[in-house]
Amino acid sequence: FGLFPGPNVQVTSHTWNPGERNARSECDLVTNPVDSSNLIAVSKRFYDFENYRFTVAAAFTTDGGDTWKKSSDLHLFCGSESACGYTDPALAMDNAGTAHLIIEPDTWTGQPFPNDINSEGMTEVTSTDLGASWSPLHWIFQNLNAGADKQWATADNTSSAFAGNVYVVWGAAAPLFFSKKLPGQKNWVGAGTDKWPTALTEDNVFAPAVCVSGDGTIHIAWHMPGTGAVSYMSSSDGGNTFSAPETCVSSIGDITNKFPAPLHFDPNNGKEIAGFSTFPGGTFRVMTLVSIAPVGQSGCIIAWADARADFTRIYYRIRADDGTWLGDDSGEPLLDSSVLSDSAAVQCFHPQLAVTPSGIIGCAFYEFAKRKDGIFRIDVKLASTSFFSQKFFFVASVTEKPWDPLVDAPFSHSIPEQPNLTFIGEYFGLDTADEDFCVLWTDTRTGHQELWFSRVATSRPFVGRPNFEPGLLGQLVGGVAVDGGGWVIVGGYPHPIPPSGPATEILQLLAANALVANVSTTETRQMQQMLFRAISRIASRASKGEELS
Repeated sequence: FGLFPGPNVQVTSHTWNPGERNARSECDLVTNPVDSSNLIAVSKRFYDFENYRFTVAAAFTTDGGDTWKKSSDLHLFCGSESACGYTDPALAMDNAGTAHLIIEPDTWTGQPFPNDINSEGMTEVTSTDLGASWSPLHWIFQNLNAGADKQWATADNTSSAFAGNVYVVWGAAAPLFFSKKLPGQKNWVGAGTDKWPTALTEDNVFAPAVCVSGDGTIHIAWHMPGTGAVSYMSSSDGGNTFSAPETCVSSIGDITNKFPAPLHFDPNNGKEIAGFSTFPGGTFRVMTLVSIAPVGQSGCIIAWADARADFTRIYYRIRADDGTWLGDDSGEPLLDSSVLSDSAAVQCFHPQLAVTPSGIIGCAFYEFAKRKDGIFRIDVKLASTSFFSQKFFFVASVTEKPWDPLVDAPFSHSIPEQPNLTFIGEYFGLDTADEDFCVLWTDTRTGHQELWFSRVATSRPFVGRPNFEPGLLGQLVGGVAVDGGGWVIVGGYPHPIPPSGPATEILQLLAANALVANVSTTETRQMQQMLFRAISRIASRASKGEELS
């Protein structure tokens, strides 16, 4: 077990559309629950670098990510790229294999920042042919400049009583809006009996993230830039009612506070407003945003980029099935300091979360640092838990080589006080296909901002000596099979095992798992999950020095 990245595969080409550049960033990725060899990738596509003009474009694969094809272009609601575009793509796929692409329609005003773009609301396009083409635009919400921005989407689980539902949330310095689409329906509705999207909060939110756990519990979390808290709310009835907002994480290190942005005078209201934060050595805009993924039957995990120390690190916090938030109130670092030293001059940011069917949690993130040649570049990293623990101790580099964020980067908003401010996106794609993690990111190795993909396995066939029979975990020597005392040989190397104790207990559970591993039924999968939970509890208690009962 571990993380085993596959080859990096180029997904897009700047030649797919007219023009010389067509930079792509801020991407999302979804796997078809009906056919795991089908994945869809979406992103912004920039066609005017100087004036921050963009739309949304897609690509798809039907062979698990080995090759990719261009999707049909989206129909522009205003008819011309010179007048409008789409932004902030968010993908969800329902249990029938229909893809739902949620996009924010924007119009260009010709005015200076922050009034250069008008958000027209929230819209959806769908695909029923594996992502090859997209339907005409369908409006979810139409209201000029009502904070319809920073959306996220997800589909309910097949194991849930609300399977087939699709959910979307949004809000950018505005109340948290929620909408859902029921199976077989065209129109989106709000919570309860609302026929339109529901404002779930009175206070403003920013870039809410949403996921659904195994029993259908909807989890929503967000962080307001400039504050030290992460907020949370949930629904256990398919989005009909929601809990009151609560603070689930406190005293975090916000990037906006750590790296203050220059102030910009807004002539429309006569006030100074902040631009965008950047890292030392970088020109791309960056902020603390949350990512979320389901854990267990009704829990979740939240991750964010935290700037409480000298360098930004990824932190996380888990909500257990019983609703208890685990660990320190301010979260805990994704990587132990023995893996990534606190003093290492590396900025970790943009965490993305996903969970495999067996419960392995993956967190992909960008790592920005000065390389040996003096150039600041970005690596894509992936960390994961294992069957035995919810601690992140597997780490791998997904990128075959780091990429330069200065290359082919569009300018962001043309802010006079930040003339060199660039854009590489504020999130990227992570999903699972079977037991593999699938990563989609922006990369400039070709001289253009393109999307790249890698499939990261969480296990691989054993290679070593001796050649065991299929499914054999190790050779038991001495009294191990009887009382736990003796030796176990794994990969040709002997390991002493004392009589009784956690090692013996775990060996017995692994042997039980081997008996059912090749039987693919719901019952055996449930049995495997039970076995791995037991192994996790034993390992956790043993690591704390607790006695095993």
